[in-house]
Amino acid sequence: MNSFRDLLLTRFRAQLRPGGPAAALALLGLLLGSLAPLAAQPLPDPLFRDFVPTGAYAVAIDGKKAAAEVYESERARAVLVMSSELDSPVIINLRSRRVESVGFMSLAKRDDGSIDVLADAEIAPIGSFALADEGVSFAVRGKEVNLTARQSLTGRQKAAGLTDYDPSYARGAEAYEPSKALVAQLRQQAAPVRVQVFFNSKCAICKQMVPRIIKLERALAGSKVAFDYYGVPDSYSGDAEMEKKDIHGVPTGIVYVNGKEVGRIVGAEWRMPELALKNLLVESS
Repeated sequence: MNSFRDLLLTRFRAQLRPGGPAAALALLGLLLGSLAPLAAQPLPDPLFRDFVPTGAYAVAIDGKKAAAEVYESERARAVLVMSSELDSPVIINLRSRRVESVGFMSLAKRDDGSIDVLADAEIAPIGSFALADEGVSFAVRGKEVNLTARQSLTGRQKAAGLTDYDPSYARGAEAYEPSKALVAQLRQQAAPVRVQVFFNSKCAICKQMVPRIIKLERALAGSKVAFDYYGVPDSYSGDAEMEKKDIHGVPTGIVYVNGKEVGRIVGAEWRMPELALKNLLVESS
């Protein structure tokens, strides 16, 4: 899936319609740091809350790349744009199909980095937006704003590249807690083990499973178990490494012991990566 329309469909399981999908843009880091803690603010709006950071989108203003951070809220089903080049945060409301403005002081940042719009926020209509395969565009006080899906990560990657590309990978890794007992067993592995993980940046299941693999990699730092990552194109075809390794879906992890492939871990089998890897190593020994 390589269109903006498809990306929205993947994330929120519907197209533009009443109650349809959403994404959210918000706040430069400098501005985010200046927001007052939620506890000191009025209650959040029951609808416009739970905006979480993502790196899946790029913002351009008047045809030039703009510094901005991107937040998404499935609950809100809206798009919130915020940049130092705009006078105020802007909501692209996919429920009403309109663009709206909201004040800086009407946003509250939680300790986990998510953003809520406060219940007493004044939300004013600005106009409408246009949606096309290449992105969504709208005007804000004479400025043309474009939101487009970023190119997926492709080729060989390190875990840091994934977490830098999309904060949701970092957030997912932080939230996952691998079994200490299983990690201890994996750390006793005598032979060198390498796990090559094939993924796609926009794949929904990859966004759930790969952060867990990243957390396991951190837990196994200094051991005989190593990980590397390979991003496949949105078309899931035409990639030489994919074809060479006979990859037909992601996430797929090829496990090598002493340089020899001993098995693969695929899809939801990564739900508990330390268990899946331990079981495969036991079976192959």
